[in-house]
Amino acid sequence: MNVSFSLNIKNNNIKLLYYSETILMILKMKSIVSLLELLKN
Repeated sequence: MNVSFSLNIKNNNIKLLYYSETILMILKMKSIVSLLELLKN
């Protein structure tokens, strides 16, 4: 019981890490795109 619980927490942490990394990537892409837009104008 205890072991599976800790495994579950580990999996959730990995998911959270993955999601935050993905969100960071998207934010970076958006900022790069907006920079390019600024440079074009």
